[in-house]
Amino acid sequence: MEDLQDRKPHALGEETEETLAALGSLFSSPYNIYNRGKLSDMQFDPFIDDEGNEIPL
Repeated sequence: MEDLQDRKPHALGEETEETLAALGSLFSSPYNIYNRGKLSDMQFDPFIDDEGNEIPL
């Protein structure tokens, strides 16, 4: 009970918490879009190991 009382002044209302949780994917969208674009467009040349084998990267 003491733990709950300590958190209470810093906790938002239940409706507000649910709204923020529902908007979580919206808030992370810019990073997700950037990351998908960055990772999908990058292509690297293969490299050659010590034995002369071509290894894709």
